[in-house]
Amino acid sequence: MTLYIIIALILVISSAIAEKYLLKKYSITRDKWIYKTVHPKQRWVEMTGALLAAILILVSIYTNINLLPAGLFMLVAVLGIRLWFEWTYDRESNKYVLTILRMGIFAGIFCAAYFTLFN
Repeated sequence: MTLYIIIALILVISSAIAEKYLLKKYSITRDKWIYKTVHPKQRWVEMTGALLAAILILVSIYTNINLLPAGLFMLVAVLGIRLWFEWTYDRESNKYVLTILRMGIFAGIFCAAYFTLFN
């Protein structure tokens, strides 16, 4: 458990440092608080994926079926869908670079959790 906490903290701290660097390098303007979608279909696709991930995680918590890794993988897939929409429809803003970073950090935390907590 402590190894997972150390790995997660290192990933979160390195993510914050890398995000500040990428914001300056690519002149990215950050959204205030709520993420604004770049295409009307994106909201529905992301909400469906997030709802499916939440259902998988809740089923994993309240039953003996271990669907937690599938639910966490689904959240990484939702970030991948967001990345595709940003890259396809709003490439000029370079916000997809931050999504790549967040997707990598979340996948790293997921892998760390899987290999330290679930094995």
